[in-house]
Parts: sequence; C-alpha cells; structure tokens
Amino acid sequence: MAADDLAARLARGAVAHREGRLAEAEKAYRQVLAKAPRHADALYLIGMLLGQRGLTEEAVAHLDRALAAAPGRTAIRLGLVPLLVRAGRLADAVAHAERAVVDAPTDAAALHVLGDALLAAGRAPEAVERYLGALGIDPTRRASYENAAVALREVGLLGDATWCLREGSRRGPPSAATLANLAGLLKDTGHVEEAIALYGEAIALDPDLPGLRSNVLYAHHYADGLSPRALLEAHVELAAALGPIRGPGDEARATVAGGDDRRLRVGYVSPDVRQHSVAYFLEPVLAHHAGVEVFVYADVPRPDAVTDRIAARVGDGFRRLVGLDDDRARAVILADRIDVLVDLAGHTAHNRLGVFAARAAPTQVTWLGYPGTTGVAAMDFRLTDAEADPPGAEDSCSEALVRLETGFLCYQPPADAPDVAPPPSGAEGPITFGSFNQAAKISPSTLRLWARVIAAVPGSRLLLKARGLGDASTVASLLDRAKAAGIDPARVECAGQLRDDRAHLGAYGRVDVALDPFPYNGTTTTCEALWMGVPTVVRAGDRHAARVGVSLLTRVGLPLIAASDDDYVALAAALAADRPRLASLRASLRARMAASSLCDAAAFTRGLERAYRRMHDRAL
Repeated sequence: MAADDLAARLARGAVAHREGRLAEAEKAYRQVLAKAPRHADALYLIGMLLGQRGLTEEAVAHLDRALAAAPGRTAIRLGLVPLLVRAGRLADAVAHAERAVVDAPTDAAALHVLGDALLAAGRAPEAVERYLGALGIDPTRRASYENAAVALREVGLLGDATWCLREGSRRGPPSAATLANLAGLLKDTGHVEEAIALYGEAIALDPDLPGLRSNVLYAHHYADGLSPRALLEAHVELAAALGPIRGPGDEARATVAGGDDRRLRVGYVSPDVRQHSVAYFLEPVLAHHAGVEVFVYADVPRPDAVTDRIAARVGDGFRRLVGLDDDRARAVILADRIDVLVDLAGHTAHNRLGVFAARAAPTQVTWLGYPGTTGVAAMDFRLTDAEADPPGAEDSCSEALVRLETGFLCYQPPADAPDVAPPPSGAEGPITFGSFNQAAKISPSTLRLWARVIAAVPGSRLLLKARGLGDASTVASLLDRAKAAGIDPARVECAGQLRDDRAHLGAYGRVDVALDPFPYNGTTTTCEALWMGVPTVVRAGDRHAARVGVSLLTRVGLPLIAASDDDYVALAAALAADRPRLASLRASLRARMAASSLCDAAAFTRGLERAYRRMHDRAL
C-alpha cells in the first residue's frame, strides 16, 4: 500500500473515530498497521481507541510501540499517562508525564496531565502545584481548576478547593462533574441538604456521569429527616440505572460445580483493601477463614502495606481489578467460579455494583462498607445483626437480611496503639466531650443535642477532630453551625488530621466522654474510642446507619445506649458527673473489649462461614 493510500485510510479511520464508529475506525487502523507496523500515528490512534473501549493493557502496549517509533511526540506520552494510571502503573505514569513537561515546559496540557499522575500516585500537594502551573499558562483551563479542587480536598484544604470549583464553573456552561465535586465538598463540610440538591442538578445535566448516582445515595445517609422507606425508594430508583440482571443468573450458576459438602468459593470485592476502615474489619476475617476458599478482588490504584499484607495472606486468590471495566471484571470473577460474592463498598467511591447488577455469582451479598441497602436487584443478601437491623428492618431493604449472632462487625485493634491515658478531667477538672467523626456526620440534629449536653455539664468543652478540620474555612463554617444550634464556639476546639495513626489514637487521651453522631453513627471511631478507654454515648435510631453504635456497645456490654434525646443528655451528664465511674471505665474498657465478641475473630469467622453456607443453599 502506497504512502498516500496509508494516509487516506488513516484519515478515514480518524473521521470514523471522531464520529463514534469505533469498529470501522479500528479496522482502518489495523489495515494501516498491517502494512506499516511501526506507523506511529496509527499505533497512537488505535491505542487511544482501545483505551476508550476499556482494553487498558492492549491500549498501553500500542502506545508504548507508538512512543518507540516517535519518542519525541509529546501527545503520545500525554495519551499514555492516564492509561498507565488506570492500569495501576503509577510510577511509570509520573515518569512519562514528567518527561512530557521537560519536552514541552510551556504546554498547559502537559502540566495538567502531570498533576493527574501525581494525584493518582498520592502526591496531592505536588499535584496542586502542577495544576496551578497549568492555570498560570492558560487560566481558562476548566479541568485544571476542577482537578486542583480534588487535590486540595485530598489534603484537607476544603475552602481552597471550593474556590477552585466555583472559579472553574465560571469558565463555561454548567458541568455535571463540577456540580458533583462541589456537592461532595458541601457534604464533607456538613452542608448535606445543599449537597443533595446540587447532586440532583448534576444528575439532571448528566445522569450517566460515572459514580454520580452512588454519590447522591451515599449523601442521603447523612441527612436529617429521611425515613427508612424514603431511603429504600431512592436506592431502588437510582440503582436501577446500573442495568438489568443478565437473565436469571444462569451464567453464574452454571459455573458452580461439586457436591453440597464441598468448600465454598467466597470472593470479596473492594476498592478499600488498603489503609482504610474497611480493612480493619476485613483482615481478622481473612486471617481466620478455614472452611471456605477465599478470593479477594481489589480495585486499589494505590496499593500500600495493608494491600501487600492481604495479598500475601490470600495468595493465589488475590486479584487486581485496576484498569478493568465492569464487564471484564465480571469475566474474571466468573472464571474463578465463585459461589458467594461479597460486596464491601455499597455506594461508596469506586464501587463495583455494576458487576453485581449483572450478576457474577449465584449468591451475592453486601456487607461492611455501606450503612444500608444497595437497592441493587441482583444483590441477594445483606449481612447485619439484630441490634443494627431489628425485626421490621426488612421493610427498608431490597436484600434479604441475614443477622449474625456475634454482631455484624469484627474489629482488629491496632497493634501499635498507645497505652490508655488517665481521664483528662482528673478528679475535679472540666469535662471534655469529643467526637472524631468526619464533619459530614455532624448533622443539625446532632449539634442541637450536643448543645443540650454541653449546657447540662457546666464548664464542659467539646473537642471535634476530623481530617477537614485543619482547614480554617471549614472550622469557621462548623463553628457557625454550632453557634446556630446553641453551642458557644468558645467551648469548642477543632483539630485536623494528625501525622499518623498512633498520634490519632493518642488524641483520645484528651477526651473524657465520646459523643456519637446521628443519623449516621460512627463505626471505626467508636471502636477506637472504646479501645482507648473512652466511653461512648450513642443514640438509637430507626435505620442501620443510626444503629451501628447500638450494635457495638451491645457487643462490649456498655449500657450507654439512649432511646431518646432526653436519655442521651441524661446518660452523658450522669457519666460526666461520676468521676469514679469514668476512671473505672477508662481502666477496664480495653480489656472488656478484647474479651468481647467484637474482637473474637475466630468465633466471628466461623459464624460468617456458616451464614455463607446458609445463604448459598437458599440461593440455589
């Protein structure tokens, strides 16, 4: 084929590519490559096309070849970087992006892509610098404002992140992505109602924006006043957009072989197989699984020491889903012939509910990572217990509830936790109430109730610690909300994220009594408080998210569960007034917790495996 013919065929392919006729475009590109295997433009274009189709590894291979044929072509590197990020090759992505900036130092796009690579690699402060550099060259780059906001949010500078999003929104027509990011910031700073409204506007603009529907559903759990039934209806309606079940699940059922007495093949699907709260509760289970064959499907773009530890424990059953779309991830799971597939994310970030919606196993279960129903029609069961979901809770779930007798959580205390400190108030000092939950959980109803607690204990103070509370504008906003609820801001101290987990746990040494928020209770924060000897007062609510504290305190045998607002105030005030009891609880809680079912991983895992067998038998 002559050079002119190759160019013409490539041009026709590029036109088809732009118009969305991908099969036609790919055919044209492959025809060019059949005659000229090192044709850089054809390799680049087909690589970008394969990336659009979700074929990440093939796309990277073609772009690598394109770069070998034309090493000075910046556009090829810039196309390669996001694919390397998607594939989890973060160091390679940063290296290529840095080379692109060296080759084209005044190219705003190159600086932006380097920012993306650094952000993906967990180097958010450096990413902010690159995005600002891109904006210095081209202040109209909307995407750089938006991605700078993501990086600023990650480092806890929520006020600056909000400014970037608002500034970026001025650079063009309304954007669903911008609205969704701004809604996320509003949620993080406790403005949940505004966030939900903004998510609604984003859905109206682009209902198919990835992750958007899950974001709005997750935000609903923080809102005051929503009934359990309303939560269910919202989940069922929005989860339907994930798509229909593929038939009755016969494809998944057909993969199961063997008799009823064989070991079940259980797969866990999570983006949080890393330094994350989910791992605190998953690791002890993985360490004690004996009666089932275990697989872990990790969608973790930035693996860490926890990821490596879990991978080593699971061995040949560990799978990485990074870079795979839902169809390919489902194919991986089907090939493993999983009997019971367990979702550990629900509608939290980077979930794989699309895989479950299409059914990848005959028995599908949601557990641990989400505080309620998923609304997904193909999700068969939800693991819980009788305290978190008492009789009648079935009416607010799309899944069948399976209640574990040992409680639905198994906590692994941190091995390097500091020793329990004495009560900071001593015998006569002022009482410090505290909550280390994220600001989004500090709802208006929570603040009003905390105001009553503070008023009932003269001289008491409130210590609030959360990642976003290192940001001055976020603190100012929270203090304004506290004042409106009746709390004197002078009696409130806010603290941001500390340098490491040990320092974080050590900060409980400044708290006499922990106050649980609602309607979205703490989980890991409550376990940490109890382990550090800090008794926690909880308010029993009407849904799973508002009853996790009931489950945890029941396991530990701590009678600080309030049935009403008045009970909550009375319990907190009575505990604050009883200094000997505070000291006794401080000295005994860690041992009590260690001896409880909450930390009995062996018994919990045996019960969990029995539950998997019961669910699987019912599903079949």
